[in-house]
Amino acid sequence: MSQQINLVPLLANFRSGATLFTILLNNHSKIISHGESFPFFEDDVTDYQCSCDEKVRECKTYRSHAEHMFNKELKDWDRTRFVMLRNYSNIHFVNKWLHSFNYLPLLRDLVIKIIPVYKRKNNDFLTAQKTFFFNSLNHQNCSIYLDGTKSLRRAELFAKDEQISMKVIHLVRDGRGFCA
Repeated sequence: MSQQINLVPLLANFRSGATLFTILLNNHSKIISHGESFPFFEDDVTDYQCSCDEKVRECKTYRSHAEHMFNKELKDWDRTRFVMLRNYSNIHFVNKWLHSFNYLPLLRDLVIKIIPVYKRKNNDFLTAQKTFFFNSLNHQNCSIYLDGTKSLRRAELFAKDEQISMKVIHLVRDGRGFCA
């Protein structure tokens, strides 16, 4: 998989209309999106829906794109790959710091780069995600994957990858509409 991946992360606040926006853009012949591609929390995995409105566990198209993230022995999703962001440690504070985008990013990136287990986990996560994008793009014969997970840290990880060409959409909704 040495092909360039055209990725467009959608950054927005929750309840801003981003999911509807991804569904609308998904209708374009050159764009594919699964909405919020991956669940935010582990508890969401069983009820998580594809953009076609089926549960991802039952959606044949989604399953074919994410087949490499399914743990066949346990007959469930591999929680190290089928996640929005990879956990590096069992220590909550460490993960929180390594996923943060506003606390000393150069130091954080250096820690991930020099600690072998963190580096391996990071590379495994990126490879799994790129395989998912690649499978989705090839299956639908599209040239752009729209990632609607709304995660700035996730977008930051992909921006550093040489195989990914990225443009970002930042969706801003009027706060009055959100409050209503």
